[in-house]
Amino acid sequence: MAARPSFSVVVPIYGVEPYIRRFAESLLGQTYDKVQFVFVNDGTKDASIEVLSSLIDEKFSHLKDRIVIVNKVNQGLPAARKTGMDYAEGDYVLHVDSDDWLDCTLLEKLAAKIEETGS
Repeated sequence: MAARPSFSVVVPIYGVEPYIRRFAESLLGQTYDKVQFVFVNDGTKDASIEVLSSLIDEKFSHLKDRIVIVNKVNQGLPAARKTGMDYAEGDYVLHVDSDDWLDCTLLEKLAAKIEETGS
């Protein structure tokens, strides 16, 4: 049997202070455990990164060894995604926007489909 797939989720962060908490809770609360979380601070001027860091400390400190926060000068979404790819270590990479939210079983279902189909 093949090893379970691992994921890296790359998330650009810029100007999402009103949404970051809900988004991060949905991402960091995934039921699947072979996940690396790569947050790319694209030079945001609001408190998005502070909110994210506080949430990690308060609720998700057990995941710190799987969380990477990269700080960079603002260069826009494509450059932030590319920077995130430089840190991604998973078998599969997902790009997710930080003003959305995810079902908590998304990655578990995706892994099951990958295993079922041999993708």
